[in-house]
Amino acid sequence: MTQERGATTRRLHDLLLVPLVHLLRYLFSVPMLFFIVPLLFLVCSPRRRRGRGSCRLPPSPWALPVVGHLHHLAGALQHRAMRDIARRHGPLVLLRLGRLPVVVASSADAAREVMRTSDVAFAARPVNRMIRVVFPEGSEGVIFAPYGETWRQLRKICTAELLSARRVHSFRSVREEEAGRMLRAVASAAAQTTVNLSELMSAYAADSSARAMIGRRLKDRDTFLAMVERGIKLFGEQSLPNLYPSSRLAVLLSTMPRRMKRHRERMTAYLDAIIEEHQESRASREDDEDLLDVLLRIQREGDLEVSRESIRSTIGDMFIGGSEPPAITLQWIMAELIRNPEVMQKVQDEVRQLLVGQHRVTEESLSKLGYMNLVIKETLRLHPPGPRLLLRVCRTTCQVLGFDVPKGTMVLVNMWAINRDPKYWSQAEEFIPERFENAGINFKGTNFEYMPFGAGRRMCPGMAFGLATLELALASLLYHFDWKLPDGVEIDMKEQSGVTTRRVHDLMLVPIIRRCADSGSDRKEAAAVAPSPAAATPFSLQRYLLPRWRLQGDSGGGRKEAVVEVPFSLQRRWPLLLSNPLQGSPWSLLNLLVLIIVAAMICGELCRRRRRRRGDENGGATRLPPGPWRLPFVGSLHHLAVMRPRGVVVHRALAELARRHDAPVMYLRLGELPVVVASSPEAAREVLKTHDAAFATRAMSVTVRESIGDKVGILFSPYGKKWRQLRGICTLELLSVKRVRSFRPIREEQVARLVDAIAAAAASSTAEAAAVNISRQITGPMTDLALRAIMGECFRWREEFLETLAEALKKTTGLGVADMFPSSRLLRAVGSTVRDVKLLNAKLFELVECAIEQHREQIRAAHDNGGDDDDAHGHGDKECFLNTLMRIQKEGDDLDDTLTMATVKAVILDMFAGGSESTSTTLEWALSELVRNPHVMQKAQAEIRHALQGRTRVTEDDLINLKYPKNIIKETLRLHPVAPLLVPKECQESCKILGYDVPKGTIMFVNAWAIGRDPRYWNDAEVFMPERFEKVAVDFRGTNFEFKPFGAGRRMCPGITFANATIEMALTALLYHFDWHLPPGVTPDGLDMEEEFGMSVSRKRDLYLRPTLHMGLETI
Repeated sequence: MTQERGATTRRLHDLLLVPLVHLLRYLFSVPMLFFIVPLLFLVCSPRRRRGRGSCRLPPSPWALPVVGHLHHLAGALQHRAMRDIARRHGPLVLLRLGRLPVVVASSADAAREVMRTSDVAFAARPVNRMIRVVFPEGSEGVIFAPYGETWRQLRKICTAELLSARRVHSFRSVREEEAGRMLRAVASAAAQTTVNLSELMSAYAADSSARAMIGRRLKDRDTFLAMVERGIKLFGEQSLPNLYPSSRLAVLLSTMPRRMKRHRERMTAYLDAIIEEHQESRASREDDEDLLDVLLRIQREGDLEVSRESIRSTIGDMFIGGSEPPAITLQWIMAELIRNPEVMQKVQDEVRQLLVGQHRVTEESLSKLGYMNLVIKETLRLHPPGPRLLLRVCRTTCQVLGFDVPKGTMVLVNMWAINRDPKYWSQAEEFIPERFENAGINFKGTNFEYMPFGAGRRMCPGMAFGLATLELALASLLYHFDWKLPDGVEIDMKEQSGVTTRRVHDLMLVPIIRRCADSGSDRKEAAAVAPSPAAATPFSLQRYLLPRWRLQGDSGGGRKEAVVEVPFSLQRRWPLLLSNPLQGSPWSLLNLLVLIIVAAMICGELCRRRRRRRGDENGGATRLPPGPWRLPFVGSLHHLAVMRPRGVVVHRALAELARRHDAPVMYLRLGELPVVVASSPEAAREVLKTHDAAFATRAMSVTVRESIGDKVGILFSPYGKKWRQLRGICTLELLSVKRVRSFRPIREEQVARLVDAIAAAAASSTAEAAAVNISRQITGPMTDLALRAIMGECFRWREEFLETLAEALKKTTGLGVADMFPSSRLLRAVGSTVRDVKLLNAKLFELVECAIEQHREQIRAAHDNGGDDDDAHGHGDKECFLNTLMRIQKEGDDLDDTLTMATVKAVILDMFAGGSESTSTTLEWALSELVRNPHVMQKAQAEIRHALQGRTRVTEDDLINLKYPKNIIKETLRLHPVAPLLVPKECQESCKILGYDVPKGTIMFVNAWAIGRDPRYWNDAEVFMPERFEKVAVDFRGTNFEFKPFGAGRRMCPGITFANATIEMALTALLYHFDWHLPPGVTPDGLDMEEEFGMSVSRKRDLYLRPTLHMGLETI
């Protein structure tokens, strides 16, 4: 501040200033950050207490501020990186991972002091913030339970009821049965080239452990295994909240809490369903108690304070511990054997010499397989299931190898590093099973250089259970098959990062059958289903390059430049859309406007979702079912649109979405319509039984509502007094057992006409191989049957009626644009669907009026011929349904004006549609499946022809003792339900389905097609197998929710008896009188089975077959 002398006071030196903007830009440049951040940390962090200087902590590598030693673990698997650190700094190392102090023991001596000398001090598991999200206080299960009395009691129960030698031996038959299933799965896929051993081994281990714990297989095993894999990855990740437990900012920045919470919700729902179902089925079982029974009994009796959450966690721990390690170890064994052919040959020779001549492997012989046990030991040495064992926490300050370990420190035993330490193992990286021959080393926790199951108080209690599962499967695979790699493929031995050492890629091998599990000794290649490409190929961000927009402008204070990065893949696909909008092009400005509008729509949708999650202040948050991601305005429509070009019909598309998102209850938004799809029996039971009253009203689209007006019949009548009265009339006067039986002469006559028509069509064909249009032949007689039952005679304008009805159903079944945006009057005005359906509906009502007038003419003709009113109207059992409706409408019968003439026409139309469409469609699908499965047709024909013994006509008396045709009808309805999504329902009051909220006004679909083909409830679900119903008491009366082709509950189809009687009579006659063949050049596998979606799912193309007359016919 020195001044210069003169007339004015000037500075002695020039004033040099740096603009603040440039100074800040310099200070916060990337190079300076490397100096500023550590400096601030050192200045602001509190000084360490001098008192701790007396502690002799284990050595550590150099650390960075804030992150500690995390940079030493970056880019490598943690157990390998920790092994490298131990080689440089010693067998006991202290690492600071963020704010967590972790001591890593990497030698047998250090492991001995942790797990034997100071075992009590290290007997507790650390429960960090993310583990606490999954396991709230008091629900930790066995793995994470704090060391104490509760943990000891839970471990004792699990050991006594599941993991003791006696209990493990008692599960022998379960393991042998599941091993047989696995072998058959490998052998049955002989048409492929490779088999995915990873999938099969995981399924085998999961089914074996589930049957041991709860007495049955898991219904949705693939979902469980996916959840296990996801959980193992989550627990193995180093997340910010775990590394910085005191930091709230870490919780806010991390996605881990949400992912953990979502995982907990899915696993909780899955395990709760198992427990509830187990409790329901326990009352009807008298077998021995399993582990779950014991835990539930202890909870009821109060002998031990065990909560429902603790039971759930314990069962989950046992599931994971019983399925994950055996499956992983089996995969590594087979991988090592493929890499070492001489070891493979030696162990196969031992197995085959011991079991020579036997058709299957039993556990009695396993104790004599010495070399195979050495192979298992060597694999567990190189690939222990838990490479770092599970974390322990120091409960009291103690010493390990002379170093102090303060209270609260995490302790990790690097078992992988100890097992590969050349100090204990010669040629430690080589696969040499012979090293265990005379070593006297076992894995029971006494040899601390080899302890794949741990040691001490927290040693894995399931060692015997896992080894029994492992040994049987390995011996069976080596005995029955030779193994090789696919051509041109090298074995991949990469490991995943996680709690367990899973393989990065599934193990794909080519099996060669040496001795089939069930027959013969033919040699041939077998394979299994190929793995999902998504599972084999990880997603990588490196394929996205980032070219840039440079946006320049002048704001008055100087020229500025901004850089916006755009994915290169997007720039290639839409170069015009992503052009620079500030270059002055009108197209670019228009694109900018479009982008702003789209961004605003997306922001609006995100805000709506956020508000919906939070809920209002009074009502709380709404927990909607899971579903696919949605777009603004269109909602979930794009998911269905992308499947449309592939020819996927709606019920198949919904089933695929539900399977893809693991959602038995799935939420969609089709435009403005909220839709929930139930795709499991449990969800269907809650919709059609538990909350039946809430879903008892049919959902009417805009097209249906505006086209029918007040002409509402029984199908779309709202649930209430009017609907109950209409249903009572229809059931009593047309669809009751007594009335259906009274239509027997009509059925026999119409079925005889059908048989005669097909015989005449076959005889009139000029060529011997000419085919007959069976679809057309079936439709006419089945329609006449329904018409005669309803109005007493055939309809003169039948063909016009059927053509108009088919067109109307085609336009009203699906959802048009106006239906999906009901609030838009513009879409209704622009579209033509509503107008077209109105015209078709008016024409149908005119045709129904013609039918009524035709009926009246016949009544007048009967009067003219001298008959009285009773003869004309047919009172009594012979009165037709139309007469009954007209009489009730005329007399009133205290119906409160329910039955107007418009309602009579609507009810007649509903009966016409339901009585003709469903029977014809089911008959077509039944014949289609029979010609695709000739052995099923031959079996059915043999039963029918043996029972009828040369009769010229089939009557209903002949159907009583026929069982196999009834099973064929059931199987046809399972694979091809009449209404695959049933009739949509509208939720009348908010309720919960499987724990999810379904708001009032939501449209509910029950995907009966998906449930009927769900492999969790049906073995070989896609195979036409009528025998599955022989010993299973499953019918279609609405009590079995895995099989409900006619629905269930209040709005169940009332015409089951009518339709079943017609289908059974017609199918029996067609199989009795004709042999059926496909047209020339069409194979059973090549028969077109494409579907056309409508009110009922019919064949997209007519069915053409070649009938050959087998039995002579009488002329009617």
